[in-house]
Amino acid sequence: MEEYRENGIRLGWLIDRHNQQAFVYHQDGMITCYAIIDAIKNLGNQLNHEKRKVKGN
Repeated sequence: MEEYRENGIRLGWLIDRHNQQAFVYHQDGMITCYAIIDAIKNLGNQLNHEKRKVKGN
């Protein structure tokens, strides 16, 4: 990722599937780490809820 940052990228996502993490590299040099498994489960639950809501109308 450092090579991309040196070439001027302003925002980068690095997905580590093995450790189930996502790293966000920000323009100001900050790096944020997320546990992706929780986000995927929550998104799936939210999408399923929305499907049920639409079918009920």
